[in-house]
Amino acid sequence: MTALREIKPSEGCRFIDLGSGYGRVVVSTDFQILSNPLHLEQVIENLVVNALKHTSDLVSITVKDSVIEVQDQGDGIPAEVVERLGTPFNRGPHRSGREKGSGLGLAWVQSVVVLYSWNFELRSSAGRGACAVLKFPAFES
Repeated sequence: MTALREIKPSEGCRFIDLGSGYGRVVVSTDFQILSNPLHLEQVIENLVVNALKHTSDLVSITVKDSVIEVQDQGDGIPAEVVERLGTPFNRGPHRSGREKGSGLGLAWVQSVVVLYSWNFELRSSAGRGACAVLKFPAFES
């Protein structure tokens, strides 16, 4: 996710190659996050990779007001999977045989969120995709 580090708020919207697909990144405001940078990078990478696995369209990444949102246009996530969020080996249905995963990614995300007292929400609508929302506490420098 090195490419995300290089985007400045003044650039508005930018399309970047995310390895296995393209993302539309909109950075509206700049803010600071207190964390181990590797933890933050792993969380964002996990959310983006999950989104790319479950959509054939662009993934939108929005950074604004201490919030990062990762939105896909896939089939959505079943309610029973969302309810078990953070449980290891919690896997949703796959569109095809090409998606691979252990069901540990969102459990890792949830662990990091708890560690840093961040807020994580996963919104999903059948046929309209999913939106992962990370909200960070205000950081006083």
